[in-house]
Amino acid sequence: MRKYEMMMIFKPNLSDEDLKTEEERIKNLILDSGGEFINSNLWGKRKLAYQIEKQNEGIYYLFYFRMPQNKLTEFKKTLKLNMNILRFMILKMEDTVNV
Repeated sequence: MRKYEMMMIFKPNLSDEDLKTEEERIKNLILDSGGEFINSNLWGKRKLAYQIEKQNEGIYYLFYFRMPQNKLTEFKKTLKLNMNILRFMILKMEDTVNV
């Protein structure tokens, strides 16, 4: 399994309760894909560099996880269907980086 880092921007109108629900949903997606959840960090609400879906702000969340490479495409497709996510980006991490 490879290590990945995922930056995610949620819609700014989500409550703390909604954010916890989304975090749990993403953890479950990772585990259901045969992956391993490592860590997550909430960066909070920040101004966007440009408007996304008529939003000027977004709630930034950082996730670290391991997942089989062949499951990543299906994982991305599922994330694209989530209406609370404005953008996300997944990067492959080097094996020598400690989280």
